[in-house]
Amino acid sequence: PDAIRFCRTHNDALAKVVAQYPDRLGALAALPVQDSGAMVEELHRAVTELGMWGAQIGPDSPNPLHSAHFDPLYEACVKLNVPLFVHPANHGIDGPAGDPNLGRFDLGMVIGYAAQETIAVATLIFGGVIDRHPNLDVWVSHGGGAVAFLAGRLAQAGQMRAWAPDYLRPDGAFEERLAKIWVDNHLHDPRALELLLKVVGDDRLTFGTNFAGWDAPETLEGLDVPLKLADNARRLLRKG
Repeated sequence: PDAIRFCRTHNDALAKVVAQYPDRLGALAALPVQDSGAMVEELHRAVTELGMWGAQIGPDSPNPLHSAHFDPLYEACVKLNVPLFVHPANHGIDGPAGDPNLGRFDLGMVIGYAAQETIAVATLIFGGVIDRHPNLDVWVSHGGGAVAFLAGRLAQAGQMRAWAPDYLRPDGAFEERLAKIWVDNHLHDPRALELLLKVVGDDRLTFGTNFAGWDAPETLEGLDVPLKLADNARRLLRKG
């Protein structure tokens, strides 16, 4: 009940802000992920009544992203024709404390976020979400974490480990599914972006800034942003 009330209050307030600047802002809904029925109900309300463009969840909750608990949400996103954004938070902020080393030097944000994003992508692929919901548009922040750097290792695990499903064993099977996940280019390093583009291409790449965050660029002036990234974002958000 607390989560439902919080998310409704949050989404109502967010909708009021967007209503003041409808030509500048859009919103993604917060969802009470503890309860399958409640999160689907709030997604429906946020999209159909508040005009939100989709929803955002974290990768670290009591139920893993590949569990049956989340299937009703994925089905609802497809039915409503909206994307689902996955963005991490600091370890321990909502539950048990994570690795104590992440409590130093802001590593919870600097490294912990990337770890959660990489785990999220691997879980969506290894856990069959991409195969069960082929029309789901799931969008992971910061280029999908370290997934471009680890893609070869992840692909090999999908081919060789005992738990790996048969559909991941053919050559290129992991990469094929990875290319179906949307990511942004907020990576802070052109070399990392170059690798990401080589691994997943740019058909599902969007422009990211973490606007107003600690790691946002000081200015957007002079940035050479391919127009395709804007077109991709319009396609992802159903605004094109």
